[in-house]
Amino acid sequence: MSQFEFIRNLQAARNLVSPWIESQSPVPPSADRAETYRRVTFWLTPRTVKGFRAKDFASLGEERQRELTEAVRAFLEVAKKVPGIEEPTPEQVEAALPHFLKILQPFQPALTEPDESRVIDLLRNVPLPDGVAGLRYEFGYLSEDEPLVRVYAIIDFEPLEDWERARLIRDRIDDAILTSGLARTGYALFRGVEEERSLNAGVLK
Repeated sequence: MSQFEFIRNLQAARNLVSPWIESQSPVPPSADRAETYRRVTFWLTPRTVKGFRAKDFASLGEERQRELTEAVRAFLEVAKKVPGIEEPTPEQVEAALPHFLKILQPFQPALTEPDESRVIDLLRNVPLPDGVAGLRYEFGYLSEDEPLVRVYAIIDFEPLEDWERARLIRDRIDDAILTSGLARTGYALFRGVEEERSLNAGVLK
């Protein structure tokens, strides 16, 4: 269970900042996650490597197992110095990022969802009304055997003040996922433009 917990925590940290998707946009999202991690720093927390035990990864070989253990140690050394209610300093981000990327490297095949590109294509083609600035997605699990994808519609209006439009957005996203054949549950959620700006600035935890 500890190994599963570590992989899921690492995957959650990797996916905290998903690509920005403009509906019906032909431009693919940026693949430069390193720059994204510098800008949005939710990953810099001890929770990212919670559950790590070196003995669970003997299959990596002795040298890579040792490198992984050292990267986790160095990452935690920085992460534990970041107060939970404050943002890390640029110096802390730069100190932790190489270790975080090194931790990610051996697990990229496991961390990359097999249907991620399919989700991006699917969402890019959802017809949405005015008031939607863009979409973000987040992979997760309802349980160990029940994968899900949360889709956030970034909107510039209050859902309770225009429920018909909000329901239309939700229904179109839900229907697109439901009829796609994806082997995961889909949830459509709303996030305000100002909240999204705060997230992009690394303000919210």
